[in-house]
Amino acid sequence: DDVFPFTIDALARHGVTLINTFDALNDVRNMAVSIQATHDAGLHAVASIVFSESPVHTDAHFVAKAKALVALGVHGVQLKDSGALLTPDRVRTLVPALRAAIGDEVDLHFHPHCSSGLGPLVTLEALPLGVDVVHTAISPLANGSSQPATEMIAREARNMGLDVDLDFDKVDKIAE
Repeated sequence: DDVFPFTIDALARHGVTLINTFDALNDVRNMAVSIQATHDAGLHAVASIVFSESPVHTDAHFVAKAKALVALGVHGVQLKDSGALLTPDRVRTLVPALRAAIGDEVDLHFHPHCSSGLGPLVTLEALPLGVDVVHTAISPLANGSSQPATEMIAREARNMGLDVDLDFDKVDKIAE
């Protein structure tokens, strides 16, 4: 806890504008110091809720964690699927529940992984359900244990009628 303020202050001095805090066990108490240090440095605070599948990890459980993070003043709540355990069916209930819990003033981030092969599918399912930010990776670095490919997700989001402010020619050049 003593190190967070110094680290975040140094990051701010070197141009970082957003700090994403997470605790693998979703213990909000373990994130509070980092979130406060992020605020003190004048940076954008996002806090992650790490998805897991068990009888305890219900939508209500994750909603309670999201509300606790909002109470700490975060600018964004991120649903982080490190284990690639999310399914389309679960996204259909969890994402709207989180969106309702955090309100419209707090961004909802979605951070999928592709280890199970479901990353692109759950991402496309989450997009129209109220997600503000989706984390992707440029295609040469995408999929596998990484995030879905930026090019595919962005094009599909646009095909879904979502506003995608992205220069596709530049994205394709980066991928090359």
